[in-house]
Amino acid sequence: MISLPRRRLPLLLLLWSALATVPAALRAAPAPKTPRNNPTIVLDSPAGRAEQELEVRQMLIARSERMVGRGQPALDIDAEVARLLGPPERGGHSPGLTEEVRQLVVARNERRVRQGLEPLDVDAEVTRTLEEFDP
Repeated sequence: MISLPRRRLPLLLLLWSALATVPAALRAAPAPKTPRNNPTIVLDSPAGRAEQELEVRQMLIARSERMVGRGQPALDIDAEVARLLGPPERGGHSPGLTEEVRQLVVARNERRVRQGLEPLDVDAEVTRTLEEFDP
């Protein structure tokens, strides 16, 4: 039997009790990597795309049911799934992104004028900058 000094015994008991209260979930092995708990897994397989479409469809059905419950018209589920999962439209940037780019171009233009340079055409520069985002 190991003999410990009496004044260290309470400290060891505190440590032991603290370790014993660690939740089992923290001591368990990590969950296997799946598309649900690992966003780095790409859903490029047919099964992955089918699962993604199923989940989007379920969310849209639930949203449509809530809207009907509030007295609003139901969603066209198939059209919404096609819109959400379809290829992005070329040049179809969000209005927020377009406005942000416009603000950056205006600020750049103001700096150019202060430096004595010729100002740029704001609309042409916004279009050029947004085209850089489209591969």
